[in-house]
Amino acid sequence: MAWWNRSKKKIKELEAKIAEIRDEVSVSDLRTWSDLQVMFSHGGPSAAGPLVTPDTAMRATVVFACVRLLSEAVAGLPIVIYKRLPDGQFEEADRKVANGLWWLLNEQPCSLMTAASFWEWMQKDQMLHGDGIAAIGRDRNGNIRDLLPIPRQHVTVERVQNRLRYYIRLYDGSFLGLDQDDVLHFPGFGFDGVRGMSVIQWAAKTAIGLSLAAEEYAARFFSNGTVGQFALEVPGALKKAQAQELRDEWIARYTGPDNAYMPLILTHGAKAHQLNINAKDAQLLESRLFQVADICRAFGVPPFMIGETDKTQTWGSGIEQMGLGFVRYTLKGPLQRATQEMNRKFWPRSTVYFLEFDTDALMWGDSAAELNYFRAALGGAQGSGWMSVNEIRRKKKMSKVPGGDSIYLAQSAPAEEPGDVDGNEETGERTLPEPGEGAEGVPTLPRRGR
Repeated sequence: MAWWNRSKKKIKELEAKIAEIRDEVSVSDLRTWSDLQVMFSHGGPSAAGPLVTPDTAMRATVVFACVRLLSEAVAGLPIVIYKRLPDGQFEEADRKVANGLWWLLNEQPCSLMTAASFWEWMQKDQMLHGDGIAAIGRDRNGNIRDLLPIPRQHVTVERVQNRLRYYIRLYDGSFLGLDQDDVLHFPGFGFDGVRGMSVIQWAAKTAIGLSLAAEEYAARFFSNGTVGQFALEVPGALKKAQAQELRDEWIARYTGPDNAYMPLILTHGAKAHQLNINAKDAQLLESRLFQVADICRAFGVPPFMIGETDKTQTWGSGIEQMGLGFVRYTLKGPLQRATQEMNRKFWPRSTVYFLEFDTDALMWGDSAAELNYFRAALGGAQGSGWMSVNEIRRKKKMSKVPGGDSIYLAQSAPAEEPGDVDGNEETGERTLPEPGEGAEGVPTLPRRGR
């Protein structure tokens, strides 16, 4: 049980780490053993002060918006299973074949949740923890029965030579060991063979810490009625009880939103001195706007897609152009990694079937973009088409129509053969037909003078 000995060593290291930072961490932020594991893996509090873990990071509105946007974007894409044909082409496979995988991937992967919730879970864990992990349940014949998502903080991954082993801590405290063939492992960017890189740990930890600190400062600033810290100067010496009474009286009268504009009344030569700078001098608003852009940069999300319109965007106009840029620069990597992982785990010894995410679904809701796309697919603008009417109707969940399976091919004009046009073979000059005469006696319009 070498892995258990290593786990005990990690526990001792974790206890030492907790002892070092216990004065900086709020006990309310550490609810379970999983929270302690996460805190250890993320290196403790950020340089700005607040502890940045997947739970605390989601309290920042920009992190929540980025994670929600990416998770829901992936969850909203249907997965299509294709079948390769003997002639090298492929077609969409019937949904009843391929061991019922279409239903698991698009409707219900397990009895606990829908497919949309499953993919949101996988994408969220990939961004916050570095990996999305799901166990593959099989029946006695080895066919895939269900896909069960596993919290990343409950999984220990071990590399043994060129294979991975997964030790899963179940909710009753016991452990379950699985081989890599029985696990879907969706790593984030920077996979090192064991785990991917968490966005909040590697790229945005300090930015998120600053955002949380700024938000906390702003909340306290306004909860005190925008009244900052003051020092009261009085002539002579005060006893401890008198100083405490004066402090309590000041707090009761001049702090809080209800007392924001109460005038100060100081007697017997007392003076009030402001100790901290105000929110304007601290550039609180500018700092929070910068943190929005910085965190969005780490997640690969354009700020305008989460409601930040202060910055201009250069991805073109219209939902179609924005969607294309979102797919190319943000979703392409996660979708490609997920596609390759499922193909190699579902069909390890067969090349008959393969699956892909249908990114055309991002145009859902933009009727004009869909209309232009389908018009071009049918062969609009005098070009050849690549889809039939019935294929488009199937995408729109409509029944087939008779004669709707053909694909339009544009008729190109035949190329001219040498000798088709009269001319002088020695000089190469072409002789045009006289006005009113055309090929094979077809009338033509008179030539216009130059």
